[in-house]
Amino acid sequence: MKNFAILSFLFLIGCSGNIYPWEKGTSLEQALERAENKLILLDFYSDNWGGCVRLDAETFTNNDVIEFSKKHFISLKYDAWYDSTGKELFSNYNGYAIPLLVFINSKGEEVDRIVGFKPHDEYLSFINNVVDGKSTYLDLYNKFKSGERSESILEVLSDKSDIMKNDDLSYDIYSFINQNKNDFSSDLIEKSEFFFASKEEGEKMIMLLNKFISDHPKSLKAMDAYSTMIDYYKSIQDTLNEVNIYTKMISNNLQNMWILNGYSWRMSQIEKNLDDALEKAKIAVNLAKSDPISCAMILDTQAEVLWKLKRYSEAVDIINRAIELDPTSDYYTEQKDKFLLHLKN
Repeated sequence: MKNFAILSFLFLIGCSGNIYPWEKGTSLEQALERAENKLILLDFYSDNWGGCVRLDAETFTNNDVIEFSKKHFISLKYDAWYDSTGKELFSNYNGYAIPLLVFINSKGEEVDRIVGFKPHDEYLSFINNVVDGKSTYLDLYNKFKSGERSESILEVLSDKSDIMKNDDLSYDIYSFINQNKNDFSSDLIEKSEFFFASKEEGEKMIMLLNKFISDHPKSLKAMDAYSTMIDYYKSIQDTLNEVNIYTKMISNNLQNMWILNGYSWRMSQIEKNLDDALEKAKIAVNLAKSDPISCAMILDTQAEVLWKLKRYSEAVDIINRAIELDPTSDYYTEQKDKFLLHLKN
């Protein structure tokens, strides 16, 4: 029944003619030449990444999103991982996670960006502001450069600068906050402390980030501190410390399905703590049960861990559940073939 419902939904979309206006074969240079009163949307994606799949299936199929985009955007789509042009552009725009949506004006200036999935209502609100030029990165950046330093501007601009990985701008913002701590909220001061700690190197960075977590255990930046340390240990191939940081992070986040999923998948890659990774993946699957696409992604992680544990029959059973939830995914079918190959052997 689930398969039929999903396939029927996709069939209705296809028959309605209500398709998002992607411009295939148009380069960024060509789009800039004819942008005029339109903005250019660059969508960096991958077919086998859940957030990208959800964006295409849930957000870019919405009638209001489609009509608004036809009127205001030249929309270009780039594979950020497997296409050479997409990979180069993704790197040029400091891409680090997908889906990444970058909005550019006719001058080639970045107006704003989105990292990650947004449902259609949130996306519509965001792109209306982008077109109106309200509270966008470019709008706030110009105000900052003209000398405006209100907390309301720095609060939003600092987030946007962090997302863009604009370290020069972030340095200017957080230096000003540090020099005027009495004028700003604790949240902004914490963001400033995290920024400067994360820009140190090696063990000094680790020491400062651990101190930051100890001083601000409930800060929104605590998870970023953990992630920064994990990335550092991954970069120097220190799996022992990487696992230790992961363990600390998930101990305080057993209700966050994506942290649990990230931990489980990483353990499958380095083949550490596989029994624990399996248990955490099961918890994450239960947390995601109301969201079929996310649940399918996490089931894939669970199946991968089972495969690494050489429990091939169970891996096939689990990936079949993922396929039932998302029958359009070629990736899950490829995973099943991989598991079956070992099962037959």
